[in-house]
Amino acid sequence: MFKTRLLTAVIGVPVILGVMYMGGIYWQAFFGLLGLVGMYEIFTMMSKNSYHPLYLPGYLLFLVLVYSSKYIDYLPFMLLISLLLFVVYTVINYPRIQINDVAFTMTAAIYLGWMLHYAEAISYLPDAFLIILLALLVTWASDVGGYCCGRQWGKHKLVPLLSPKKTREGAVGATVFPVLIAGLAFLYHPLASLPLYLITGLLAGIMAQFGDLFMSAIKRYFKAKDSGHILPGHGGVLDRFDSFLLVAPVVYYFFVNIL
Repeated sequence: MFKTRLLTAVIGVPVILGVMYMGGIYWQAFFGLLGLVGMYEIFTMMSKNSYHPLYLPGYLLFLVLVYSSKYIDYLPFMLLISLLLFVVYTVINYPRIQINDVAFTMTAAIYLGWMLHYAEAISYLPDAFLIILLALLVTWASDVGGYCCGRQWGKHKLVPLLSPKKTREGAVGATVFPVLIAGLAFLYHPLASLPLYLITGLLAGIMAQFGDLFMSAIKRYFKAKDSGHILPGHGGVLDRFDSFLLVAPVVYYFFVNIL
């Protein structure tokens, strides 16, 4: 299992960084595709539990939100069309489609679409590659810090009903490691003051854990161990990018006002 996870990471990380470095349409397409796969994973979990996802309205709403930075002037109209499609689709397919189906589909589309919109919006900032690199590094640092500290010193459960293996000691590591990485990023190529980098790392470390736990709540509700199986040894896309979903807006807002 470890070798499989390592191989996936060795192949996947350079690919992601390469796409981010190329920027432009490659960057934007990456996060759009990432979110669509995430939507599919949630829809699959829904279907396995006798829910009926609204595929077309859900995918459309996601795409409207994830690319909203590029078409901000048209966002109200596009949201109107998306929501009307939900209404029409529900009425036509009732009683097969129930309100629970609508609620789960809309929640998935809004959550993934709006959070990934920040990752897409970073591409329009100066020094975009360095900023998205920081977002990815602090996300991975939180994951590594939580795993290492939890494995070494973990004794006290953090949220046992959501994630039985997570510990308070691991949570400390998941918070501290991103701060250290943010500090190193400042030393390498500072785009702002050191305090800003450290605060960004701190908040990113905290929000990364909430993103992880929120996805754990979703998987637990749908009785799923992993969100999918597309990444060998890691599970699904949402298993690997759940933390990043809440880190991206933190990093975006810290840098959008100073660049």
